[in-house]
Amino acid sequence: MASLRDIRQKIKSVKTIYQITNAMRMMSTAKLSRAIESVNRTKPYVNILLTLARDIKSMIPDFHHPALEEREVNKSTTIIIGGERGLCGGFNQDLNKFALNQIQKIELDKQQIYVIGQKAIRFFEYSNIPMAKEYPSMNVKELESELFSLSKELYDKFKNNETDKVSIIYTSYISSINHPILCNQLLPIPKNSDLLEKSADDSEENQEESILNASFDFYPSPDEIFDQILPRYMYNSLLKAVIESVAAEQSSRMMAMTSATDRANEKLDSLKLELNRSRQAQITQELNEVIAGSQT
Repeated sequence: MASLRDIRQKIKSVKTIYQITNAMRMMSTAKLSRAIESVNRTKPYVNILLTLARDIKSMIPDFHHPALEEREVNKSTTIIIGGERGLCGGFNQDLNKFALNQIQKIELDKQQIYVIGQKAIRFFEYSNIPMAKEYPSMNVKELESELFSLSKELYDKFKNNETDKVSIIYTSYISSINHPILCNQLLPIPKNSDLLEKSADDSEENQEESILNASFDFYPSPDEIFDQILPRYMYNSLLKAVIESVAAEQSSRMMAMTSATDRANEKLDSLKLELNRSRQAQITQELNEVIAGSQT
């Protein structure tokens, strides 16, 4: 049986771990609530831009634009949004594994990879996979200008046939326990509605769709309007993906720290019980020694 000193030292160490994990759990909970608010504000705007782009195509049957036309993929571009820190369960490992599987489907010399997030950057550096650009920070305010420049750069490359497909890999946030990893195609805009997400108010969304489905006259030309809309559509899609990835990371960290805190609490209870038993055994032994000494 361990000595009382050893048990007390273990209790002290577990208490320190409990305080750290509990503090990280509370911080992640606060950050998650702010991230969820940002997600809810961003999704409807991206949906409107995407719906608008598709409605222009439906309203003008003879309108052709590179962003709406599928073409043979000789060069592809992938944007990967990973995590910024650890201690969030399997969040980073799952994302990196998924992204690596997607990348390996195409030869490396036929694709460009843009990586956002320190953990993903380190993973691809370790895997010796070349990256076109790296964005270590996941701070939305710091990334805003860089994301807009990136969206414009990628749109220009797509329009000039320097790339034939632009995709984004990130962890989507649906709920605190549901955040699947997605690979969405940004350009050309897919014909299906996978990128469209439900807003909080369905009646408001239906009203917006009825407005967008109305007949419009375009001035200037639809091409010029499209060239203005698409960089903003890409920027807001990237921004939404970053915000959702941050929310998913905080949610994973919150659950991991909650589990660690509960486990530390259970360990404390076990050690306290062991300490009481050891103290009782020691007291019993001392009493036996006193009784045996008095009888001699």
